[in-house]
Amino acid sequence: MNAVRSFLPNAVGGVDNVRALIQSKPVSHLISARSVDTLVARAQEHSDGVRAVVTALLVVQLVVVVLVLVTLDYSLGDIFPLLAMVEDDAPPSYAAVGDKEAEELEDITENKDVPVDDDSAPRPKPVTRSIRSIYRRLRSISGKRSLFRGLVCRIVYSIAFIMIMLLLVNIPFVPFFVAAPIASLLTSPLYTTWVHIVITEPSDKYFWHRIPRFSLVLRATALPTLFLGLVDGLKDKMAATMVSFQLPGAQSSQDKEDLRGDLLKSALMILIWIFIQIPLEVVLARIQASLLPKEDRTIIPLDNTLTLHRDEGKEYASMADAWKSFSRAAWVRLMNVYAMTIIIFVAVYVVLGCIAVAEFLLLPVVFKS
Repeated sequence: MNAVRSFLPNAVGGVDNVRALIQSKPVSHLISARSVDTLVARAQEHSDGVRAVVTALLVVQLVVVVLVLVTLDYSLGDIFPLLAMVEDDAPPSYAAVGDKEAEELEDITENKDVPVDDDSAPRPKPVTRSIRSIYRRLRSISGKRSLFRGLVCRIVYSIAFIMIMLLLVNIPFVPFFVAAPIASLLTSPLYTTWVHIVITEPSDKYFWHRIPRFSLVLRATALPTLFLGLVDGLKDKMAATMVSFQLPGAQSSQDKEDLRGDLLKSALMILIWIFIQIPLEVVLARIQASLLPKEDRTIIPLDNTLTLHRDEGKEYASMADAWKSFSRAAWVRLMNVYAMTIIIFVAVYVVLGCIAVAEFLLLPVVFKS
């Protein structure tokens, strides 16, 4: 206490006086090294806890982002365009029937649709006229699960396609653009089954019970499948070759930093996708839809052209019929679906980019503090 009294007259609250007080021998004995170690350990534990919480939040955020992107890619990129490719331009007018009324009608009239006079009721618009209407239609079937309809079959198809591709590309003198069409042909029954699952009402059957005959699928879809596989395997080389004619110097020197060449190649890839790949996908999807069994009911009005072949004694619609019957209005709906999908993806990536930049700036400050 003598040390404290000796400092009291000079203690005006300055930092030096406080420091000297703490460093004095009597007080220093009061503050043991063990106490200091305990305080440091507690501070370190608190810092480690904060880092663990932030890391866990980042992992959860990553999982959520991946799930959101996969959902958007599967639903908007695969399911929505497929429905637009096979829907009828002028769906018939039907009276709106509730669930209970539908069950009663099913017992009485075997669930037949109730037609309404066209003069008294407005003609309904196609379901695929907008992203929102497609989403509402899918939600009305089985809730949000409809956004993942056919997912198991699609996963099996993708695994089979990748495995066959790996086997083929390891064979000498078999390039990628040759292996892709062959793998597409061998897995075409699985892809056709996926198309049928997406466009029809939920079924109790397992997807492998709905796989059509390989010979039938091969006869119906061989040509469009081969063409689509070749385009998918060659579009990058096609774009690069066309760029080489426009910019021979940049391609011959393998100058990847040439911004003009990269932009031109990207533009050509987009044109190939719009004018070659999408039309082939439309023809293929419509032919696969024509293979749908007669007893299966679709979730949207199927184009009448895809069922007329049954009256003519044919097993499937031809490439010519699938192409000619796809009207201008159907093209407008399909392009609208693709355009809105691109806009949604751009908006999502912009939001994710802003979040990533904010975290990049804030996380170092949090960890440092």
